Amino acid sequence: MSFIEKLKPLAKKVEEEIRLYFDEIIEHVKPLGEFPLRYYSDTGDYILRGGKRLRPSLALVAYDTVKGSEKEGKGNITRASLPLEFLHNASLLHDDVIDLDELRWGKKTFHVQYKDWHIKHANDLLFKDPVHFGVSMAILAGDLVWSLGLNAFFTSGFKGDALIKAVNYFNTAYNEIIDGIILELDLTCRETEVTEKGYFEVIRLKTAVLFEKACLIGAILGSGTEKQIEALSNYAIAMGKAFQIRDDILGSFGVVETMGKGADSDIKTNKKTILIIKTLQEASKDQKKILGQVLGKQNSTPEEIDMIRDIMRETDALEYAEKKAEEFVKIAKTSLEEAEPPLEKKAMDWLIELVNFVVERAY
Repeated sequence: MSFIEKLKPLAKKVEEEIRLYFDEIIEHVKPLGEFPLRYYSDTGDYILRGGKRLRPSLALVAYDTVKGSEKEGKGNITRASLPLEFLHNASLLHDDVIDLDELRWGKKTFHVQYKDWHIKHANDLLFKDPVHFGVSMAILAGDLVWSLGLNAFFTSGFKGDALIKAVNYFNTAYNEIIDGIILELDLTCRETEVTEKGYFEVIRLKTAVLFEKACLIGAILGSGTEKQIEALSNYAIAMGKAFQIRDDILGSFGVVETMGKGADSDIKTNKKTILIIKTLQEASKDQKKILGQVLGKQNSTPEEIDMIRDIMRETDALEYAEKKAEEFVKIAKTSLEEAEPPLEKKAMDWLIELVNFVVERAY
């Protein structure tokens, strides 16, 4: 059985809980009127339209690795995992605005969806700029989804110090993701050479910490030991870095139909990925001239994008990125062995399969 097949039952469980949670939310929103009701419904649809549910699934499995389900007095861990999916989607809503992306999971991004809604209803609106309107709605949706994620903790049934720590992990992740985005934007805007050290700090903050907090939340709510929690934390940080490196590779070499989004935006925005950093370091004078002409060019042609991909291959930047991802996979697997007492074997095997999947996936 493939890892995706093993992930499906957990993802289904999470999605059923999301629907249940949104049913509760919609009941509270109904008195506000037609447009707020539509807005909340569209927000729920955005969360449910795609994605692998890796982060909440990771929390569920981390809970099982410390045998949380065998302990008395616990709450609904599936409900307590939702904040992780909601925070992830909040960051995607804002990322799509920052990156000017128009597709997410094969459908219009939220800001484009509401730009088009504005154009359709323009005659009835005083707000005359559809692009500004769409961006505003997406920013608000991101803030809303974060808030709804936080509230999910308080309907999960968990109480006491464990819940307080879980909420603190959630808020810390939110702050760290923002720090990562700020740092990424700073690196993207610089004309000076960006180092690998800077890149790895960006992906630690922007991507890896949310995987880490998924493990920490699952483990702390499952009453894991300090050594178990530390092992899961180290695993998740390494796995998250491997995940982002693979994401960056797909961001330039992925198949649009498979990913449900474009595979050229990193090049068009000159996003400082490991591929671009290494390519710039190793490129010849002639190659650097081409890179300078195309990287960051929003209206780059498909032929120009292919030229950049060829240079990435010729400089061995693609191979280098793949090797770096594999290094982090090894660190992740080794970290799991350091837990005391040992993690529950079936759940730990799932974590090992996850980190293998992370560097092999095509979307």
